[in-house]
Amino acid sequence: MRRNAIILCCAAIGMMACFVGRKFIAFITPPDWPEPKYDFAKNPMTAEGIELGRVLFYDPILSADNTISCASCHS
Repeated sequence: MRRNAIILCCAAIGMMACFVGRKFIAFITPPDWPEPKYDFAKNPMTAEGIELGRVLFYDPILSADNTISCASCHS
């Protein structure tokens, strides 16, 4: 359960914002996407949180057998 929460959190962070150099760029929801149900005001994004999401996205430790990262399938 905790692992799923971590994966979901990392995915949300990765989808909602990115940094280009040191400049923050907010994610614009595409017109055909549903609005997020998660209240980001209760847990605002930070540079540290986005960096953690990026690190975990490429780390295979979140897989069941520690051999494949999220980045292996998702670009």
